[in-house]
Amino acid sequence: MVGSAHVIVISDLHISAAALDDFDSELESHLVGFLEGDLAHRPHPVELVINGDFLDFVQAPPHAGPTLQAQSEEKVALCFTESQSRRKLAAIHAAHEPTFRALRQFLTADSGNTLVVLPGNHDPDFFWPGVREDFVALVSASDAALAKRIRVHLQPAYRPSLCREVWIEHGQQYDPVNSFFVSAQPCWSEESPPILSDGDADRLYACLGTRFLIDYLNDLDAEYPFVDNVKPFSRFVKLFLVSVADSRFGPIKAAVAGWRMAGYLSKLALAHPKDLLGMEKIEEQGKTDLLARLEELARRKDSMFDRINHAYPGDRDLRVLLGDRAEQDRIFTWLADHLELLAEPPDNAHRDLLDLDGGDEGYLSLSRGFRLNETALLVDAAAKLLKNSGEQPVKLVIMGHTHEPVRKPEGLSYYNTGSWTRYYRFDGDDLPSSWSILKDRSYVNFPFQLNYVDIDVDHPTAATMLCYKSRNHD
Repeated sequence: MVGSAHVIVISDLHISAAALDDFDSELESHLVGFLEGDLAHRPHPVELVINGDFLDFVQAPPHAGPTLQAQSEEKVALCFTESQSRRKLAAIHAAHEPTFRALRQFLTADSGNTLVVLPGNHDPDFFWPGVREDFVALVSASDAALAKRIRVHLQPAYRPSLCREVWIEHGQQYDPVNSFFVSAQPCWSEESPPILSDGDADRLYACLGTRFLIDYLNDLDAEYPFVDNVKPFSRFVKLFLVSVADSRFGPIKAAVAGWRMAGYLSKLALAHPKDLLGMEKIEEQGKTDLLARLEELARRKDSMFDRINHAYPGDRDLRVLLGDRAEQDRIFTWLADHLELLAEPPDNAHRDLLDLDGGDEGYLSLSRGFRLNETALLVDAAAKLLKNSGEQPVKLVIMGHTHEPVRKPEGLSYYNTGSWTRYYRFDGDDLPSSWSILKDRSYVNFPFQLNYVDIDVDHPTAATMLCYKSRNHD
């Protein structure tokens, strides 16, 4: 006998393409197995809800360049046009055809199976009509009957029609670094999409997290593929920016990129003083440290310094220019635009000690947003939603975004499914010893836990979060 329908929720797969793609072949094989070998054979109809950050448009090619950014007339930061987003989707599909085929197989297996996709902060591109049209065509192979069972939900939260007491939301709107607000008003719905004009074309709104990726992280991620897989994000930002203030930490390439980012955030703090605090101090300390590191390279007659000196425009020796305070910012800014000159040989990796303590609060007084505990923010938001006693009370909340699995904290009817990507999780004193852990193939340091929430629509409050596959530290 066929049972009642089930709603299955997953999130944060971050499927992308080319150099910055974290969804490797092992992870994709598990997703394909989950869709074709599990969900497709359930004895009841399944509504699969992918709760945000399914596709990672921010890190899909092209991932950097001046054409990806602009401003509205009100100086609101913007990023991709619709045509750019459609090209990114085409690249993702070309890199991950097995995933699109598996979604199609899942839908084909039962005429009652449906797919619902919610955008997240890495794929607001789903707000473009052309992206939605392309996505549905790619999954359905232009089969009209299948296409009708694919839906991109463009409202802030999704409440399944068969169990309205369930609230499903990605969660980025509770995170000040990755939320979508313009003039304090949310722009995350069909009525108010995150799309504005730069005067010439419509573009997506770029939240601070997106700008951080485009401006600073994507180029570094090409060399250190797991640099953005340290969770939570606030901990990663500390790891990244400490390279500015502590010469014992990380490659000089990261230090230069970090100094540039600190300068950007410092300028942003002038306009948003309540959100960004202490950045000028970080920027100045970073400048002092970078100067000392470059002077040390010069004294050692290091080949990297010779390479930089040869490439720097003009005919004056950098050994002389470094002593001129008026020239220092110009040198550092130029280096930030030429990070390829700062590649370090592999045998230097053992010197790149990560020290996340030792005055941590002194030089890591980041933005208020970066210091917040994203997981706690979402738990608090869920608690407020569950107190709703309106006409349709909320009895179960499911979110994603943070990449941290959460199962009913303190008995609260809240789950966070975590992520279907690899991640390095800092726990207590569990610290890596080198930036080399962020390089390709460092799987032993980046386990995964592929979780999903299973909801019987007849008994939604009895929902459970299960782990489909996992990999622990070896």
